[in-house]
Amino acid sequence: MARSLNGVENHFHAGAVWQVFDALKEVNRPEELDWRTIPSMQTIAWKTGTSYGFRDAWAVGVTPKYVVAVWVGNANGEGKPGLTGATTAGPVLFDIFNALPLSSWFEKPYNAFVEAEVCRHSGCLSGRFCEEKDTLLIVPNGLRTDACPYHTQVTLTADAQYRVYKDCIQSTPVLQKNWFVLPPAWEWYYKQYNPHYKPLPPLLPNCTGDTFVPMQFVYPQNGARVVLPRQMDGSEGELTFELVHSYNDAVVYWHLDEAFVGTTEDFHKITLQISPGKHHITAVDGLGNTISVRFTVE
Repeated sequence: MARSLNGVENHFHAGAVWQVFDALKEVNRPEELDWRTIPSMQTIAWKTGTSYGFRDAWAVGVTPKYVVAVWVGNANGEGKPGLTGATTAGPVLFDIFNALPLSSWFEKPYNAFVEAEVCRHSGCLSGRFCEEKDTLLIVPNGLRTDACPYHTQVTLTADAQYRVYKDCIQSTPVLQKNWFVLPPAWEWYYKQYNPHYKPLPPLLPNCTGDTFVPMQFVYPQNGARVVLPRQMDGSEGELTFELVHSYNDAVVYWHLDEAFVGTTEDFHKITLQISPGKHHITAVDGLGNTISVRFTVE
C-alpha cells in the first residue's frame, strides 16, 4: 500500500507491514495472564517508549479498527524514576482497548509473500551446509539476502573432540560435519534461549592454521572514546572491560597496554582505573588465542 505525505509517495509492502504487526502483537502485556486464552481479549499490536531520564513515556496500540496512543509525563519535563512506557502508559492503553468494541485481526496477505527454504537455526536463506530447513512465506525482498553464513563444514577427530586440518594429520581417522557457528558475543546470548547450541570444538593441539577466535569483546568496541566521570567521593572513575568466551572452562589473561593486570574465569570482566589518553586492552586465553581493542579515555 502507499500513502502520500506532502507530495512524497511512501511505499509500504503489505507483507512487511503484516509481519511487523504480527510480531508486535506477541509483546508481553502489563497484566500477568495469557491473553490468548481469554476470548474477550482482543489481539493488539503494541509498542512502548521511554525517554532518557524518565521524562515521559508512551504506548501505541493498533487493531484493524482503532489506533490508540497514550502519553504519560509531567508538562514541565521533570523526570520521575519508574516512569516507563510498559508500566505507566501500557496499562492505560489496554484499559482503553477493553472499553472499545472487539475487532478481528488483520487477514494475512498471502499474495504478498513467496515461499523460501530457510535455515531453521539462523533464519537466513538455506545454505549448502544447513541440515535443518523450513519452508516459509517471506516477503520477496528476502530472496535477495545472503544464504546462511553461520553453517560451515569442519573436519574433526574421530571422537569429534577436536578440529583438525589436513596439514596436521596423516593417517588418523577423521570425520566431516556441518556445524552451526556464531560469533562469540552472539553465541553467549543465543545459548541462553537455545541450550542445544554446541560451541565449535577447539583445534587439536599442535595443529596450526586456525582462523576462528573463540572470544570477543562486549565492551569496549575497537576505537571507542570513553568519558569517565569522577566518583561521588571525588576519586577517579573506573572502566569495566567485558568479553565472552565460547568455552566455559577458559582462563583469560588481561593486559592493559603492555602491563599484565589480571586473570578471569567463568565471567570475564575486569574493572580498572585508566588514565586519560589512548590505550589498548589485550586478552589472551590458555590456548594462545589473542584479541585486542584500542580505545581513548577523555
